[in-house]
Parts: sequence; structure tokens; C-alpha cells
Amino acid sequence: MPLDIPPSTPSKGERPALDRQWLDLIRSQGVDAFLQGPIAPPSALQTAVQQFNEGQYWRCHETLEEIWLVEDYPIRLFYQAVLKAAVGLLHMERRNRKGSLSKLRDAREGLGPFTPSFMGIDTGTLLSEVVGRIGLLEGDSVPDWEDIEAREQVRLLFAQPRS
Repeated sequence: MPLDIPPSTPSKGERPALDRQWLDLIRSQGVDAFLQGPIAPPSALQTAVQQFNEGQYWRCHETLEEIWLVEDYPIRLFYQAVLKAAVGLLHMERRNRKGSLSKLRDAREGLGPFTPSFMGIDTGTLLSEVVGRIGLLEGDSVPDWEDIEAREQVRLLFAQPRS
């Protein structure tokens, strides 16, 4: 039976529902089932990685948003997941527990189908770092912000080539 593939671009107002449909689909089928071979990362992704690694999370968000908004599914979900990780870390930097948890949880959900690597990015390590940061914020007690801030910064790493 052929797959019922949703539209590759969202119409106004239907993006959240379409995001969920596509995430469910790539979780069950794998992202490669919807790609025509390897995807060459745009130069803007390299810029976003640099901004992320310099702690310029808002600038990274802006750079990724430019390429995310015009991209088709399922690739747009990859950009969106990295963007949400950046925004979650920005909220964490500002000691906004609720905002950080919300965006980091979104990033966790979005990164899963793109692990262990996608478009040259080590998404497995990023996902692990996101999950670790979520663990620091969850629970009933007030986060130990000094401990969180003393930790090594989350970085976007490039995936090691497979031999």
C-alpha cells in the first residue's frame, strides 16, 4: 500500500499539524525514505553553526529561520529542531526555566529522526546535550543556575565521516 504523503509545504495556519504529521512519518519510515540522496548543506547552515558555537543563539535562530521558512518537508524539520535548541539555550542563559524547557523539549522531539547525523551535523551529540540540559531543569526544585552556567557550552559538532 503506498504511503499517504502529506504536502511538502504548509499552508497558512496548518504548519503545526503538518509538522506533527511529517514527524510521525519520518519516525516510522526514516528521513531517507523522503530524500533524493544526500543533501548538500547550504552555506547559511555553516553560518548558523558558527553563531551557535559562539553562543549567539538569537542570531543563529534568525539565520536558521531564513532557510527553514523556505524549505520543504522533511528538511525544514531539521532546521526547526536546531533552531529550537538554540532558542532553548538562549532561554536557559536568561534563567527562563519554563521557556528553556519548552524549546529544549521541542528540539528533543525534532532531532530524534535526524540522528545520528544529518547534513554533516552530529545530531546525536546535540540530542544528548539537549536531553542533559532538560534533566538539569526538570523536577520540583529550583534549578542550580550557577552549576548550569559553569558547565561547558553546548556546541554543534560536525559528524565524523563514515569509513
